Amino acid sequence: MPQLAIDTVRDDVPGDPLRPTLPTPVAGFAVGFGMPVNLIVPDRLSVGLTAFLPSTALVRARAYDRARPSFYVFDSATEHDEIFVGAAVRVIDGVAVGVGARLGAGQGGEVNLALDPVRSRFTVQEIDTSQKAVNSPIGSVLLGPFGTDDIKARVGFVVRDKSSFDVDLLATLVVDGLDVGLRLALLTLSNFSPRMCTGGTQIDLFDRLHVNADVQYVQWSEAKSPFLNVENEITGDGLERLGLGTALDAPGHAIQWARGRRCGR
Repeated sequence: MPQLAIDTVRDDVPGDPLRPTLPTPVAGFAVGFGMPVNLIVPDRLSVGLTAFLPSTALVRARAYDRARPSFYVFDSATEHDEIFVGAAVRVIDGVAVGVGARLGAGQGGEVNLALDPVRSRFTVQEIDTSQKAVNSPIGSVLLGPFGTDDIKARVGFVVRDKSSFDVDLLATLVVDGLDVGLRLALLTLSNFSPRMCTGGTQIDLFDRLHVNADVQYVQWSEAKSPFLNVENEITGDGLERLGLGTALDAPGHAIQWARGRRCGR
């Protein structure tokens, strides 16, 4: 359960856009198992699974305004369900390799609305969202034990790829009779987990003492922007007749939609 406390010179005024955000401590339940699988050759294959289940929310995605101070690493702490699955094979005595995956999810979808300003009601109200699987591969190698009967050593290497929880929503609003349409795209990249490389060793002394040490490289340099990315485009013949064109688009450039959708019915 990571916890963080910040004291600032500024008064703590609720709603202040420069008020720093404090991540909520995350508690949950971790379960796991590992077992050998004796198929054709015994004592060669093992499988395992570990899972983390938050106690408050299954998945939470947060994205702050760019002007608000935030703490990237703490906000990337596990606040979503997380599952690791893997299998290891002992190729020969002293050499084992393993493969696995970190299983996550992303969210995406569309919101379609049509407004009739004369009758003050929506004529179309549709939403279509879904969660998609996000997989992060894992590979490992274990060497050993090697040495004497009194001193034995094992060396292992693990590489885990990066992953994140992405939310991609596209909202479309058409105003009947005014020839005006609004397209609003929301993109959030949260719960980022960087690529991780770990090397470790275990030394057994006289079968009575075990000494472990490891070194880990975490590639935070590939971290994605944690801010909410919003783009809107207002189109229609009504705007063209008023001479506004793309003046109401934000950011202030023409938005090219890779999806190839047109605003209209």
